[in-house]
Amino acid sequence: MFFIHGGGFTMGSGTMHDGGVLSSVGNVIVVTINYRLGLLGFLDIDNAKSSGNFGLFDQRLALQWVNKNIGAFGGNKDRVTIFGESAGAISVSQHMIYPPNGGLFTSGITQSGVLTMPGLYHDNNMNVAKYYAENMGCSVENVDEVFTCLKSAAPESIIKVVSDTMASGGLAADALVGTTPTIDGEFIKTSPADLYAKAQNEDCKEINFFRSIKLMNGVNGREGTMFFMMLGNPDLDNLEIPRELMNTQLIPSAIAMVYGKRAAPNALKQILIAEYTDWENPDDTKTLREQLVRLFSDIYFNVPSIEMSRVHSNASGVDSYIYNFVALLDKHALPTPNWINMATTGTK
Repeated sequence: MFFIHGGGFTMGSGTMHDGGVLSSVGNVIVVTINYRLGLLGFLDIDNAKSSGNFGLFDQRLALQWVNKNIGAFGGNKDRVTIFGESAGAISVSQHMIYPPNGGLFTSGITQSGVLTMPGLYHDNNMNVAKYYAENMGCSVENVDEVFTCLKSAAPESIIKVVSDTMASGGLAADALVGTTPTIDGEFIKTSPADLYAKAQNEDCKEINFFRSIKLMNGVNGREGTMFFMMLGNPDLDNLEIPRELMNTQLIPSAIAMVYGKRAAPNALKQILIAEYTDWENPDDTKTLREQLVRLFSDIYFNVPSIEMSRVHSNASGVDSYIYNFVALLDKHALPTPNWINMATTGTK
């Protein structure tokens, strides 16, 4: 079992989770890895000097090493399962649509991350690159100056930009310094959403490879709560969502996140307002925060996950599962409102 850690493609390490726990009870060999993150792993300035997605190629190199060497550890190179959570799960699904990976693994397990999470892909990360360069005192007049600045920057300088930005803006500032996989024309040749559409009417080698790999894909209960930290309200325990905020800002922002540059139907806003309203208490500010959990969970996790599993299971000759994991947790990795009860309420 080959684990890819999460962290938004910006932070994290292979030591975040102890593989010894799983290997001791599961009769498996657990492999954890590191891969380049952030600026070093996903800098795409849209030219040959830096085309991005180096972190994904790092992961693939580790898979090739496992394929070549795992037999020496008592493993079987023909029974490799790749699995991950969040950005690691997105990575797993991306490896599953990269046909050159054929023979490196036979199964994939994803948790809280799939191919078409909203806002994931960009044509390049040039705006992020300029932000780093500006904060290191460099000129950003042209691409070459930005690249030269970043290439010569000390690791400490890069880390300082990240730490200073996150300290001043919290999780919401991640967009300024966070880099994600891009449509680089090599590892990711086209938008996965376009691959989904293409596979409906014609042969698509990426989707054909995807459907040849066994998949267990899933989400966690109420995990849209993590995006509450982006609302700029530090007092999450007493958070209330006014109806006007829901109707005029939060739902329109959700529509923009999903539709991007495409025009959204005029009626969509009203449909979503109706869907994410408890009509027994339509204007109750505490009830609306529960509806916002549903909205965030559906947009970022539930709907994309169901969509990916439908694409995989349709015409697939291998096992295809989808799960919803709802647990009672006494500890949380991120600040969690006290009104969130993971034990009794799952995703819709």
